[in-house]
Amino acid sequence: MSAAAAKRAAKAPSDRSPAITFLPYQKRWLQDRAPLKVWNKSRQIGGSFAVGFEVADHALTTGQDWLVMSRTWPQTLELLETVKKHLKAFNTAYDDLEGDEIWDEDQKKPVKVRVVHLASAAGRKARIIASPSNPDSARSWAGNRVLDESAFHRDQDETWKASYGSVLRGFLMRVISTPNGRANRFYRLCTEEANGFSKHRTTLEDAIREGLCRNDGSPIDVEEIRRGCGDEETFLQEFCCEFVDGALSWLGFDLIASVESRQATLAVPEKWIPQGSLFGGMDVARRAHNTVIWIWERLGDVLWTRAIEVFRNKSFAEQEHEAEKWLQRKKLRRFAIDATGMGGPSAERLRKKYGSRVEEVTFTQDRKEEMADLIRDRFEAKTARIPIDQDLRADLGSIKRFLGATGKPRFDAVASEALGHGDRFWAGAMGIAAADSGHGDVGMAFG
Repeated sequence: MSAAAAKRAAKAPSDRSPAITFLPYQKRWLQDRAPLKVWNKSRQIGGSFAVGFEVADHALTTGQDWLVMSRTWPQTLELLETVKKHLKAFNTAYDDLEGDEIWDEDQKKPVKVRVVHLASAAGRKARIIASPSNPDSARSWAGNRVLDESAFHRDQDETWKASYGSVLRGFLMRVISTPNGRANRFYRLCTEEANGFSKHRTTLEDAIREGLCRNDGSPIDVEEIRRGCGDEETFLQEFCCEFVDGALSWLGFDLIASVESRQATLAVPEKWIPQGSLFGGMDVARRAHNTVIWIWERLGDVLWTRAIEVFRNKSFAEQEHEAEKWLQRKKLRRFAIDATGMGGPSAERLRKKYGSRVEEVTFTQDRKEEMADLIRDRFEAKTARIPIDQDLRADLGSIKRFLGATGKPRFDAVASEALGHGDRFWAGAMGIAAADSGHGDVGMAFG
């Protein structure tokens, strides 16, 4: 933070108090001049207030543009209002105008981008642009950017790729959020070493120790907040900055890591000759998600991953051709294919051509529970081996077990354009089901 900025932070008038004041953890964020910064923070500690100040101060000082995006459009507008409050505190005139229309996935309708224009000390007109969070928005404007509540953005991997391109041109990036499990980009930014990001972490207890209190000046009761959360997982993620797998995550990341091996492969090794029987699973999609073929080789009592093939936007004829490449191998004993919905015709054609080696799996909740049990049993018994791969780890960890109103479990994942909808998990689970179903016709067991 520049000397002028520090002076403004100490003395500038505010509509809430006689002077803008920052607590020590907010000051550390503002004084950190790293081009790339990530902040793992508790809720309600004034993180957006500090980031809003940084955006306003930097735009005024340099005349550079900023793009701000939060989890939802209302949250983005709230962050923009925080920036505007700081501009008012600096006695800065600005114009708040509507811009182009951008599609907002949450509201399923287009919204008009908001653009704040202001004159800077550098003699240039600066813009602060508020837009819904999506990859198109991230690509539409060059400049510095804020990804607020980053762990909760829709399709955050693609939005991240589009945003990171600006860094190559020397612009700043600010990523702030509370945790949302480990199967996302924000977790990796906060935990990976030497990734170029200056890392900040502030729990609620950290903030209280450094002076945070209620608006009326009374102390914050941490235990009261813990009780109000209703469960420990919520408290740990929302206020303690912990990346929790969650009791509902079917395969915890420690369990996934325990069966990773460098001898397992994502693609068939060159000149590979299988020594054991092969088993396959195929999760079928067309455009919205990925089609995945997972091939296991049984050596003794252990299933080794030999190939995980991921396809996007292939025609059903092309997908069937990829499946037949495996079915033509004599070592492939069984091949389970998703016969639910759009996968039905392909499964039927392959079954007719290759007979009982092809198993048609209908994805009822009972079938999904049965297959989810099988893959977890294999992982817990350490009788499966998978490659070391970040996307695979995230996909496997994305499946969660929910309890419905009747108490019956349901297995599902939050969709991601980059990773799909737990497609690798279900392909792998079908392959394990094919291997573990005995020597009869698996179709009798799985639909």
